[in-house]
Amino acid sequence: MLGNYRVYIEINTVMDSLTPQECQAIIDSISSWEPLHVTKKLGGELKFKQAPIIQWGNKYPYILHELVLRYDVGDYCTLHIDSKWRNINPRLSAYAVWITPLNDDYEGGELYFDGKLVEQVVGVPNKYKRTIPHEITPVTQGTRYSLVSWLFLPVEDARNKNTISL
Repeated sequence: MLGNYRVYIEINTVMDSLTPQECQAIIDSISSWEPLHVTKKLGGELKFKQAPIIQWGNKYPYILHELVLRYDVGDYCTLHIDSKWRNINPRLSAYAVWITPLNDDYEGGELYFDGKLVEQVVGVPNKYKRTIPHEITPVTQGTRYSLVSWLFLPVEDARNKNTISL
């Protein structure tokens, strides 16, 4: 268990940022988008387009699920908490999420964690526990792109909330 915990701390403290060119290359690499419009059982409505991608998962073994999200004008995520539906491995549990903005040439689309506006810098991940309420306001002009990566931990480590911090 301690070994897994150290890996998590290493990931948290040495997390790379992406250059603007790398961010644009990710956007340009996607040729097909899947629309998503759902109302979550525990509250929250999500409306955007998504495409699977692997960016951090090649370098960090506990990043096991990644999507690029595309928010066109009018797209948004109301206040919600991420669920544990990403049960990729029964011994691992989704613990945290990293949202990496890929562009900034849009209006609206502000990111709030627990009611607080979060500064978004292209290529720099915003990290939070998946249980923190968050939202993205409607995009009013342009298109917002972000890379969303889910960090998984061994179930016993994910349950031990007193020893793991972001």
